[in-house]
This record gives sequence, C-alpha cells and structure tokens, in this order.
Amino acid sequence: MKRIILFSVLSLLLSATIGCEKDEKKTIDKELLGTWKCIGFGNTVTDKIKPIEPQSCEKCYTITYKENGTLLGTSAFVNMKMNYSIIADRIVFDKKYMLTDIGEVGDGDEFRHYITRDKNKFLIKENKLLIFYTKTEYLLFKFIK
Repeated sequence: MKRIILFSVLSLLLSATIGCEKDEKKTIDKELLGTWKCIGFGNTVTDKIKPIEPQSCEKCYTITYKENGTLLGTSAFVNMKMNYSIIADRIVFDKKYMLTDIGEVGDGDEFRHYITRDKNKFLIKENKLLIFYTKTEYLLFKFIK
C-alpha cells in the first residue's frame, strides 16, 4: 500500500513539473519594443541577404512592437494590427487585422505573409531583429526608434 501511495505522489509531482515548463509566457523583451524596418530576406545557410523591394519607400516594411502586446505594421501598401505575446523565443499572434487591403508591389505580399505567420522564432543581436519563417530563412530588420 505504501508503494502505491509513494508511486502516485511521485507521478503527480513529475507530471506537474513537466506540464508547467512548456508554453510559459515570457515578459515582453524590452529590446523588442519599438519600431523596426525590414531591410531584407536572410538565409543562415548561404549568409546572403536579399534586399527587400522597393527600397526607396521609407514607411514600407515597418513594424512597431508596443508594450501592451500590440504590433502595428505596414507592408508596401497594407496596414496591419496584431495582438502578440512572447512564448520562449517565439512571437505568437492572437488576432490579426489587415486595416487596408489593396494591391501590393515589390515584396509586399511576401513580407506580409511571413510577418503574420504564427509562432515565428526571433533573435535580436547588434540592433538587428531576425524573424525566422523557416529554420534557415528570416526577415532582417534594423531598429529605427
């Protein structure tokens, strides 16, 4: 009988420990907050960056992470608003809204598709933000303000 009780208690403790570790919401990384401008599409295998087009548009391809969990973004022509949270090293979106929906130019469709994917892994280094949309491909951003 003692063995059954001991086994039950150990099983409960083990399952409680394992269940609590995954998907813990992380506080929003202060480094992530602010406005970022996408400068290109990167690849960790080739180490090449393909510049995003059109490059001449100052307001295009920007995203702003706010402390209240809101992300505001602009592709070439489409304004976006999303609610986000951080789980481990991933950006998770709760709701996505396209505030304008008119035809894109350049890399607008591709940018919008990749930036709104759920559970994108991200990395910040040297005032650059990398948002991965595959294991080796990412959008590269520079910090604006």
